[in-house]
Amino acid sequence: MKNRRFFCISRSTLVIGAVLLAVSLGLYVTSQPATPEQKPLPAPQSPSYTSFVILEETTGETLMQISVPPTVGDELVTDTNKRYTVVKVEEKRAYARFVEDVNLKKYQNPK
Repeated sequence: MKNRRFFCISRSTLVIGAVLLAVSLGLYVTSQPATPEQKPLPAPQSPSYTSFVILEETTGETLMQISVPPTVGDELVTDTNKRYTVVKVEEKRAYARFVEDVNLKKYQNPK
């Protein structure tokens, strides 16, 4: 009889504790402030970087567009394997002079 009484008291205490815990958690969750509405994303802006263009000296053909300022003496090789040297820089434009056709086979490792 004593064990049964102890069991009932223990079970009652456990149930009351669980109810109190559930109520306190519910109050905690409902007491949190509502999240503010999401603000719309800002409109996309133009890129903040500057680009420079390298032109062929005589024809004015665009050879390359880069994001770092070119300097006189810089060299470049185009996708058609032509080597150029920058001879003049004006603001965001650089002018390059043709030097030679590059033979890439010369640089390949023999098998």
